[in-house]
Amino acid sequence: MAAAGVVETGSGPVSGVDLGECTAYLGIPYARPPVGELRWKPPLPALPWKRLRRCAEYGPACPQPPSKFYDVGPTSEDCLYINIWVPHRRREARLPVMAWIHGGAFTTGAGSLGLYEGGKLAASGAVVVTLNYRLGPLGFMAHPELSRESPRGVSGNYGLLDQLAALDWIRNNISGFGGDAGCVTLFGESAGAVSVCLLLASPPAAGLFQRAIVESGPIWVEKGLPAASRPLEAAEATGRKLAGALGLDGGGNQLESLRAVDAGKLVGAAEAGDGLAGGGLQFGPAIDGLLLPGDPAGLIAAGEIHDLPVIVGANADEANLFLDGIVIDRDYYGEVLDMISGGHASEMMELFPLGEGKDAAPALSRLFTVTEFLAPARFLAGSFAHLHSDAYLYHFSRHAPGNPLGACHGSEIPYVFGNFDRTLGYGDADYRISRAVMSYWTEFARTGNPNREGLPAWPPYSRNEDRLLHFGDELSVVHNPCSDACDLAERIHLGG
Repeated sequence: MAAAGVVETGSGPVSGVDLGECTAYLGIPYARPPVGELRWKPPLPALPWKRLRRCAEYGPACPQPPSKFYDVGPTSEDCLYINIWVPHRRREARLPVMAWIHGGAFTTGAGSLGLYEGGKLAASGAVVVTLNYRLGPLGFMAHPELSRESPRGVSGNYGLLDQLAALDWIRNNISGFGGDAGCVTLFGESAGAVSVCLLLASPPAAGLFQRAIVESGPIWVEKGLPAASRPLEAAEATGRKLAGALGLDGGGNQLESLRAVDAGKLVGAAEAGDGLAGGGLQFGPAIDGLLLPGDPAGLIAAGEIHDLPVIVGANADEANLFLDGIVIDRDYYGEVLDMISGGHASEMMELFPLGEGKDAAPALSRLFTVTEFLAPARFLAGSFAHLHSDAYLYHFSRHAPGNPLGACHGSEIPYVFGNFDRTLGYGDADYRISRAVMSYWTEFARTGNPNREGLPAWPPYSRNEDRLLHFGDELSVVHNPCSDACDLAERIHLGG
């Protein structure tokens, strides 16, 4: 395809690929490759270029363990790339910008997955951006020696710093692509949604985005799934364990040796895996007192977050994805319930009874779905009662007719981006719902209010009324179907 749409960025000129309804700019470097001495350092501005750079292919993903959910393609430690879709038809001279942060438990994933191809969403009225960030031990390893090396006395959170660098790049460059640098919506799913929540509570993120969409973000999870955040001391202890697994925990200055380890070997030594309890060493955001000044759930509960409009929600069968193919016996269900119930086991058993069958997986899936996904979504929406901005809560239950896992984790993403796997039997109703989702999302990105003529009115969330927009076979505003269980989950996680 011929080069299209030359844009002058702060690093140099780029051209994209004309896809019909939009022009795509794929694999633009937004930061310098974090390799060699720059491993485990904050991202630096991309090295400039003078000749036209044709951005027609995605950049590589961050090195990561294999996933049973997707194939990210080529990987490299040189992974800090951004992708942009610019629609040809525009409602205004400057379009709202929607910047997507991918999920994957801070361990896997990439902004280049076909599921996130942004052309259809862009055609609904926005400049769409996806990005890579450092993952696993490359993105989130803390270590006492790294903390001593840092002028700020902390380590870890390099992946979050990458996200901030990408947002800063957007602010400085997106106007050349027709985007409004003062109208940026940060949105993401799973670990990407957790990232959005963390940046909502992060002082350095102030002003880098003006709206937020949080899809299935287990912000307060501590057990059963990878923790959404951890104390810096715990993160440093994990870094020591990784050094030990590599035979480098013998004292003295280890950083030179750690930085010389092949990226693939580093990832392999962590032995991370997919699923509800993936095993291995878990790497993720750390409460460092700077980027993350405190426990995110506590900061959100206190209203100590950026005051801006938010859409937040989760899916009806989230945990089915993690429990697929696993048989859970009744005794194990009781153990899990005791582990996460915080002394409220009898109340939780009443809300999530086992039923008659021998397999407790359906009950466990419902338990995890409500307490670790639906409840924190309502909690975040309710926390905006302390602020001036509105929050909009949704519940997503529509699923592909051919998907036996129902409305599982990630099942809303095809509707958000309009990219469907036809082998799962999506039909006219799904395309109709997808058009509605994209309309709500892009109108929200444009105005901070998702409501648009021709769609059911979506009221701002009120804890007293506890109503939400239900994306099911039809669209409707309903009372929260899990109010009692959400109340209990908040008592368990936040006290009271």
